[in-house]
Amino acid sequence: MVMIVFAAEAKGKSVNLPDAGNEGWRAAGKNLVKKHLHQKKLLIALKDRPVKTDEILQFALGLELGTYMFDKYQPEPQEMLEQVVLLCNNPQNLKELYKPYAALANVVRYARDIVNEPAEKYDDHEVFCEIKRLTYLGLEHNLRRDGFGEMSWTGEKIARPLFYYAEGRFACAVGAAVLKALALQKQPRRVKIFMTLAKKNLGVNDLLAEEPIYKIEEKGGEEDIERCVFRLYDEILYGVEHEKR
Repeated sequence: MVMIVFAAEAKGKSVNLPDAGNEGWRAAGKNLVKKHLHQKKLLIALKDRPVKTDEILQFALGLELGTYMFDKYQPEPQEMLEQVVLLCNNPQNLKELYKPYAALANVVRYARDIVNEPAEKYDDHEVFCEIKRLTYLGLEHNLRRDGFGEMSWTGEKIARPLFYYAEGRFACAVGAAVLKALALQKQPRRVKIFMTLAKKNLGVNDLLAEEPIYKIEEKGGEEDIERCVFRLYDEILYGVEHEKR
């Protein structure tokens, strides 16, 4: 994982901050870092540019997401970028503000790793063991008699709970990643996700008749993982309208 460092001064070869254009600052960060993946250290000048704080933070998030590479089973790990230094006028403030963005970069990588593991090396049992390890963050995990796993985050006991259903490796990875983000940030939310890696062919509300339950999108590919993680995170945190399945 690349290390993002906000600094007022640094030595080394630097590149200028690109224009985001219509693609957005996160995408600009990903595109820039992919051009410099094989450098040891990358300096990017943010000083004296009229860029908003949120744009800088989205750009830094894109830098982290753009360095992802699943090379676990390659005989020789590839050399890649180890550190990105963003030269800015107020590094302390940005460093503190970046913490929730860093947590999101962490969980997107987490979900990508689970989905990218080959089935012959990482079967369903390994997937659920990996998800269950998240209990060290304060998440709760239970295995139901009907074969469903329940993973939940209770950041605020009086908050109205939200219930989700994840079927298949992709959806389970996305759900677990978002729960990990909520736990890392200690968000005041209550969320429970029913997880199964098998096709159950049942109405999702059969799991919980008294409350609406929402199905996590089942897509594929690294870009879909990022999109689905951020969409679900926004739904839970900011109350974006749910699409009931």
